Amino acid sequence: MQLFPETVGAVLSKYYNCDDGVVRSVFIDCGATEGDRVCSVVVDCMQQESARWVRVCFRVVGVVNFRFEITGPSFEVLSSGVQVVWKDALVYLVLDAYPDDGPGLPELADNIAYVAGRECYLDVMPIP
Repeated sequence: MQLFPETVGAVLSKYYNCDDGVVRSVFIDCGATEGDRVCSVVVDCMQQESARWVRVCFRVVGVVNFRFEITGPSFEVLSSGVQVVWKDALVYLVLDAYPDDGPGLPELADNIAYVAGRECYLDVMPIP
């Protein structure tokens, strides 16, 4: 399902915004053109309806910028969850946003894990 500014809040709230979720994988396909560049981030998190853990896959298409840094504190356990924010015709997927500035785009210089692109999709699967 494609995420949009007017629906993302309701969608993410079904998964507690991935608070205390665990990053399973990050995959970046640096295609030949901007439209081919895709970043997939897979997070295990709790689903509100079933109170069960599920696997949530975020796919950012048309990637123009990203940073995934593992130094010191890690973003592998998402104490502050996930933020999806639109700004200047881009969508930003920010993992474990710091500082938590609410619904707006946090200061990216302070964040060690984010990706920006043209579109963001979300798929949910049960954990086997």
